[in-house]
Amino acid sequence: MLRLLSTFAVCLCLIPVCLAQDEPLSLQEAQKWADDMDRALIDNFWGASFKENPDRYFFNKMSRQADMETNGYWPQAHAIDAITDAYLRTKDEKYYQMYDLWFQGMPRFNFDAR
Repeated sequence: MLRLLSTFAVCLCLIPVCLAQDEPLSLQEAQKWADDMDRALIDNFWGASFKENPDRYFFNKMSRQADMETNGYWPQAHAIDAITDAYLRTKDEKYYQMYDLWFQGMPRFNFDAR
């Protein structure tokens, strides 16, 4: 049920993008969308975003700690790809630092990486 609700919430977030297809987004609008999506990824899936787990340098499988299982390749691959894109787009050092932390967290939290 939580997975269904998470998927539904993401789809709702994408409705304005679909409606904007008649007119292309301006560069500022596209950058704002990308920044907002990066922030949502970090706020909802980056384990260290939650005060209960300040050193959990790993992306959770589901949002808001709904599923803390750590054996999952694709959630990590998608999330670190988004973080890499954010760094390449913005050159913001926080994304570079997050990559380093994630690299440290992989062997600690993903038993396939041990």
